[in-house]
Amino acid sequence: MTDVMVKYCKMLKPSVKVQEVRLFLESSPCYPSLSSVIDTLLFIGVKAKAVKTDVLNFDEVQSPFLAHLVINGEQVLAIAKSVNNTQQLYLYSLKEQKWIVKSIDKLREIWDGIIIFPVELKQESIRKVSYGKMLSLLIFLAISVGALPIALPSLVSILGLAFSLFLYLKEERNAPTSVTRLCHIGKTVDCDKVIKSNYATIGTIRLVDLSIAYFASQLMVILLSIVTMSSVDIYAIYMPSVIGCLPILAYTVFAQLKIKRICLFCALLQMCLVIEATIALFHKGNMDLSLLVSEGILFFFFLAILWQDHRYKMLKNREEQTKCSLLKFKRDHDILQKRSKRLVLCPDAISIIGNQATDEIVLFLSPECPHCRQALFELMEYMNSNSVCPYNIKLIIASMNKEIAETARNWISLYLTNPIEFKVMLRMWAKGKQLSDFPTFDFLIQQKAGLLMQKFQEVAIKNNIHSYPMIAINGILLSEDYSSSDIKYIMIDHIIREK
Repeated sequence: MTDVMVKYCKMLKPSVKVQEVRLFLESSPCYPSLSSVIDTLLFIGVKAKAVKTDVLNFDEVQSPFLAHLVINGEQVLAIAKSVNNTQQLYLYSLKEQKWIVKSIDKLREIWDGIIIFPVELKQESIRKVSYGKMLSLLIFLAISVGALPIALPSLVSILGLAFSLFLYLKEERNAPTSVTRLCHIGKTVDCDKVIKSNYATIGTIRLVDLSIAYFASQLMVILLSIVTMSSVDIYAIYMPSVIGCLPILAYTVFAQLKIKRICLFCALLQMCLVIEATIALFHKGNMDLSLLVSEGILFFFFLAILWQDHRYKMLKNREEQTKCSLLKFKRDHDILQKRSKRLVLCPDAISIIGNQATDEIVLFLSPECPHCRQALFELMEYMNSNSVCPYNIKLIIASMNKEIAETARNWISLYLTNPIEFKVMLRMWAKGKQLSDFPTFDFLIQQKAGLLMQKFQEVAIKNNIHSYPMIAINGILLSEDYSSSDIKYIMIDHIIREK
């Protein structure tokens, strides 16, 4: 479900962050139900609803939409869109990265009639993506022309590195869509199953990392030879392929036979090794051992970098899983109620974002607190990016420190003098700017600011607030266990419960 939702959210909003979609969906207390799907769409700013329909109503639904399927007793989601022909429907294949036409009669066998679709969605412009691709193509052509002297003697190494990088990107889920389609041809060719199997690693080292390090070290040696105006000794550079060709071929063929799947790009890599071994065997001349040593040093250097990068990503992934589990615990309504308390209200709280909404967030902050700055920034950023979840945002500026009290007084004085300028200043402060140049305020404004600051301080004491920031949602003061990054998830959950 997660991969389908990530792809669907990217279709609706290309600018959405993949990791945030995964985190919100998988930390939902009701995951993997359809409710968690609708909640996730609301989180990215898309109103959606689920209905039970029939094939006659597909044209009335905004495409693409999600169809709820039951395959072999397992409930799955599929991205779908209508076709002009009412007897057919497009289903998106994640494996092949393309739309596949399905007949309605076959679809009825696995579809239970439930669909989830966006309401009044404005598609984001993706023109800038096209420009980015054009720019990348121009840069690639320029580099190719400039690197022609290097490319000619190292064509096999370049191809080997290209195939290796594709498999690397494939495993990282960043491979080009147009090339990815070659990874799934029929039931036999399945690159995913091969590169994600146990045979794709030897100990803690991935075979794809070995492949990248090997071909990259070859190219670096060729480049250094050309830069130093030395002769390019293909025999020495390709000699490791002669030694490693048969063992690697035997291992990869054995692995694919065990898995009963073929990896097309793995086969192309094997072909590159065979070609290199053949060139080395039939090349006449003395072998330059210094090139072979240089290639070995570069190989282990690149391999160490790739291994360390993979290790870092694995640790990061574990941290994300831990974060997801903790967030799921925090989002549980019963846990939220037990660890929160009723807020002693302050009618004079400063309004910074007014959406004429019924929901309200009160943020207790101190002017010199870096965590308060981060909390305000994250709150403002999310409110600006999500128009379907309106909240009124209010501030209570308080601090127990006498030195900070003067800064707090200046903030409140500026708010009383010019609320618009105060909001602009607050945004600059949230983005990291230090504020020191305040105008001179008259005695009456300073007196009013002092009284208001005293009220804020009394409210903070009544609510037993000793650290900042603290956040309250609709009169419920969250415990210190909830960080500023948790708030946007709690905001969505609260709106959903109220509905």
